Amino acid sequence: MFMAWLVLAVACICLLYEGYRHLKKTGYLKMLSVDDMNPLLANLIEPPLFKAIRNDDYDGVKFQIVNKGVDVNLRNERGDTALIIAACEGRTHIGLFLLRSHADYNAQEKYGNTALHEAVLWKHKQFVKMLLDYFPRTDIKNAGGNTALMLAEQEKDPETGMWKDKDMEEIAFMIREMEKECG
Repeated sequence: MFMAWLVLAVACICLLYEGYRHLKKTGYLKMLSVDDMNPLLANLIEPPLFKAIRNDDYDGVKFQIVNKGVDVNLRNERGDTALIIAACEGRTHIGLFLLRSHADYNAQEKYGNTALHEAVLWKHKQFVKMLLDYFPRTDIKNAGGNTALMLAEQEKDPETGMWKDKDMEEIAFMIREMEKECG
């Protein structure tokens, strides 16, 4: 009985893979983003490096880059790099490894966000702090016309000038301090 289920599972995976190849070959895949697809299919398509980051698997990330030779700046359909995904997930230890492996910290995804933008959006203060040690560009604007600092400052009440979120206040302070250092 187990073998029958195994054969059925393999057949389903083969059909999914053939469907993916057909979509890619015909160009329809370019019109779809992974975000638009069924989450199960998106999970099958996502590279092992990105899965390892999402699962907080440091050894898996290291294995993919060091042993398998996966490009540290590999991109998914949305244009996310491994560092951008690590920033979204707040995986500071993985982000540090990626930076030491020469990840492009100024790379922008489909909507113009860099790893710094994403770390700010997700309020990952430690990731921002770690990333700022590498002096990323802080003048990069995303598709909405916002720099990472501008995103942080959106957490400030325009009428009172008071911060709605203490972490965002600290993040904005860190970015401003780095900008002062760089001139």
